[in-house]
Amino acid sequence: MISTLSWLEKSLVRQDVKVKDITKYKHFQNKYCGYQYLTNFFKSNTYIRYEGDAYSFIYDGGHIEITNQNIRDFVMPQIMYVPAERNFMTSIEHAEKIRKLPPALVTMQEEYINALNDKLLDKKLPIEYFAIQYDKLNKVTWLVGDGYKVRMSEAASGLQSVVPLILVTEYLSNKTNKEEQHSLSAEERKKLQISVNRILENDKLDDELKNAALESLNRNFHNDCFWNIVEEPEQNLYPSSQKAVLNILLKALNSRPHNGLIITTHSPYILNYLSLAIKAAQVKTKAKANETILEKLDKIIPLRSCVDESKVSIYEIESDGNIRKLDSYDGVPSDDNFLNASLEESNCIFDKLMDLEDESE
Repeated sequence: MISTLSWLEKSLVRQDVKVKDITKYKHFQNKYCGYQYLTNFFKSNTYIRYEGDAYSFIYDGGHIEITNQNIRDFVMPQIMYVPAERNFMTSIEHAEKIRKLPPALVTMQEEYINALNDKLLDKKLPIEYFAIQYDKLNKVTWLVGDGYKVRMSEAASGLQSVVPLILVTEYLSNKTNKEEQHSLSAEERKKLQISVNRILENDKLDDELKNAALESLNRNFHNDCFWNIVEEPEQNLYPSSQKAVLNILLKALNSRPHNGLIITTHSPYILNYLSLAIKAAQVKTKAKANETILEKLDKIIPLRSCVDESKVSIYEIESDGNIRKLDSYDGVPSDDNFLNASLEESNCIFDKLMDLEDESE
């Protein structure tokens, strides 16, 4: 939902869509939320509120209201939604040829192919010393390790999940960081060319106004930050690999001001490793310019993957369906959360089994 609404906000700023397009009867539910297969989740009492920098959205009683905030302060984002079903595109060769795939998966597939074709992207994985090779002619991806080489479709499920996540994250992060962006989609190029032609062919504008209009248009088609929305980064991965993946996501987050990272997870390891990244940022701040301490810290938690506590908010869904913000102590997320409670429960059960074993003797 947040990827849908942030995309709509960006589209309104760029004037790709108009407010009336979204507020038409059931257009928001059926057309825009249908992209993420959310249409059938709407109920008569559904309430949604999204507060963006440029627009706010309130959905209530089957109607959506859109309010203009302050477009001048809006930072144009590159938005990527990474679905949990990403394994599909690596477990099946030429998945792009399969019809009627979920639209979000199709978009992810397109960016994954772009990343594989990017000659500047380092295809070495930060887990288990694997590397990726892409046969562009036959469109086959290979996983290369120490003394072996297998097709990605034959790889372990954890690698099938993590490869598109890492490659797309690094590709889009690098792309956003470049001063010049050449990688517009075909649809974006078409829209840009139409808009440019309209400005150049407008006889009512003098050269100064045309240049101002072209400069404004360029800003609208230039992404100044990267919003990465990731489902289940831990899928089928060992804890150590989960830590490596989280470090990559945090590195991308820190690579540019106004970047954003939203994660959904069922893994206590992800939550605990995030706490370590927050604590590492506190140590980094206290160390200041002490190169010896910073060098030692970098070996424990990469300096580029430390995250300031002010940038982090953690929410959990409770058993009754309510959502609460997780408390923190000295900036570090509290251990009192659902995921850790599940681990504690297993320890309690083991203690009870030990007690029964003692009684049976």
